[in-house]
Amino acid sequence: MGGTLWITIQHAKDLKNVELFGRQDPYCVVKVGDKAFRTHVARNGGRCPVWNESFEFHCVHHHSVEILIKDSDILRDELIGIATIPLEAVRHKGHDHVSVPVVCGKHGSHHGHLSAVLVWAHSGSPVPSAPATPTHIVPASPAYAVPSAPPMMLPPPPPPMIIAAPMPPPPPAVIIVEEMPYHHHHHGHHHYGHHHHGHHHHHHHHGW
Repeated sequence: MGGTLWITIQHAKDLKNVELFGRQDPYCVVKVGDKAFRTHVARNGGRCPVWNESFEFHCVHHHSVEILIKDSDILRDELIGIATIPLEAVRHKGHDHVSVPVVCGKHGSHHGHLSAVLVWAHSGSPVPSAPATPTHIVPASPAYAVPSAPPMMLPPPPPPMIIAAPMPPPPPAVIIVEEMPYHHHHHGHHHYGHHHHGHHHHHHHHGW
């Protein structure tokens, strides 16, 4: 029976130290079948690195998770050890908290333990139960009451509009400035007309 597996790689204890100088920087490669995820590198994690990283595997048909613990190194990432977590228990219970031995080298000697938390959901089971929960929430009146509260909070934004209202007066100032040349032009025209009219009147007077 396939399913979805969530695995949280917590930490490892008493690992073999493969770094000759200083502390090793371990990370994990988490493998289920042909799918693999990688944790971040626990810098100077040494023999007791902490990761606390979760990964999700879909359509899992395999019976175990393989975790390769490696030392991040400039030249070559050396394998510190391999931890294998069987999935029978988590498939049966739905969740499992394990501490599994870390196996090193050709001889299969154990060096330390890896702790992980596993959660399992069968492919068939979450599908019917997932929509069932929302259907209860949707008709519930509190669900509607909560969204209706923010609209009550919305009226306060209009005051900014009232505060913004004094801002338009600058445009009138622009209109006044624009009016000045117009007024000046009008005045000039008027002056010219007056002069012309006066001249004409004078001419007429002379004629008379």
